[in-house]
Amino acid sequence: MKKSSKLFTALIFMLFFKSSKLIDHNRNFFLVLTPKTAVFPFFYRMSLNDHHVSVVKDVPTSAIKMKEVTLPPGSDLFLAELKSIGESALTGEIGRMESIAAVALSTRSLPHIHNAIGDHVSLNRVSVDDLIEPSSLTNSSRFSAISSLHGNRSLWEEVPSRSVSINSEILQTRVAQLSGASTIQINGTEHRILERATTKNKNLARAFLTEQLTASGFLVSESKYSTGVNLIADFKGQDSTKFIILSGHLDSMNNAGADDDASGVVSAWTIAEELAKSNPRISIRFVAFDQEELGLVGSKAYAKSLSQSGGFAGLMGVFNIEMTGYDSNGDGAIHVIDCDENTSSLLSEKIVTALSVSEIDLKVIDACTNRSDHASFWQYDQPAIVIAQNFFGPPSDANPCYHKSCDKVDKMNFDYMTKITNLIFQAVAAIAI
Repeated sequence: MKKSSKLFTALIFMLFFKSSKLIDHNRNFFLVLTPKTAVFPFFYRMSLNDHHVSVVKDVPTSAIKMKEVTLPPGSDLFLAELKSIGESALTGEIGRMESIAAVALSTRSLPHIHNAIGDHVSLNRVSVDDLIEPSSLTNSSRFSAISSLHGNRSLWEEVPSRSVSINSEILQTRVAQLSGASTIQINGTEHRILERATTKNKNLARAFLTEQLTASGFLVSESKYSTGVNLIADFKGQDSTKFIILSGHLDSMNNAGADDDASGVVSAWTIAEELAKSNPRISIRFVAFDQEELGLVGSKAYAKSLSQSGGFAGLMGVFNIEMTGYDSNGDGAIHVIDCDENTSSLLSEKIVTALSVSEIDLKVIDACTNRSDHASFWQYDQPAIVIAQNFFGPPSDANPCYHKSCDKVDKMNFDYMTKITNLIFQAVAAIAI
């Protein structure tokens, strides 16, 4: 009996030791800097101007730099995009590669932290359940995707500037409705959306958009995932095998969120409606993403579902619109961001070309960021850009009410928002009409 007991104890010890080593091993990851042409399995990656920073288990041969990070027990791993390489250490930071910091947080409910100098940092949670294999990507080469994704080159021929002009009044009305400055009607009942963080108010916003888009001829559906709901609205084009996505994020930081991102949702919604009126040659899809403020959660879930279902087939590109309503210095500066990802520059070129042939008084300020829903599509080498106000500079003209209770309609510049919305319409019309 004693001998058996000792053997049993030894066996338990060995199993515990092996399990502990396995757990410890599973808490170790590598941050790697690689060329953008490199293909290898990764859990998450973020874009720099010329390289990728990825979280991996096994260091690829293409790695230029690598750094091992160990995740403390009970913590989740997040990646944060910093303004510069030399920025102060973040709370919970366990490693850094270039301007990307690895952060360990003890709770999944904390979506944002501030660094030592008080600037806001956007976090993206890294899930070990989301290993992206090379087979999940469209192509092993970033540039060979042009033929497979964009197929008919005639869709990219230049089209003259369109005469349609989206007016400021409709944009102002819709932003006011989504940010609680005015009431909305759903099924003849009056409601007011004071914020878009709670489930109740996001449901109201989705119900309102569903009613409006259905009346405009769109087929509207909800794409549910474990923690939220994305709203999808499709308008069938002459060639239904090809489509573009116009998107913005529906949620806010428990505030009215007039600029962030009712403005982007309204711009995307209004452009989609105008395109639908013109018998588009490809299909138009409007998407209102959920939980962008919690780390692009909704768009990550949506991009993953498209990858798994073959839903990327025929995608011409994603025009994600983020914060289009603030320009305090009146210089008309905007961002059109592709970070040289895959064929995304083709989309940027459409915006720049539309600007050059129009009389719209705006100018493009260079920037590269992963801090919006476009980046979820880059995980799968899909062409996507974000168009936004001058948030990053130089010089930055960021909205001082960003993520604050003062983000309301009265702080918005609707003349500026109207220019951006019309510019995007002109660019997308060159593809879709």
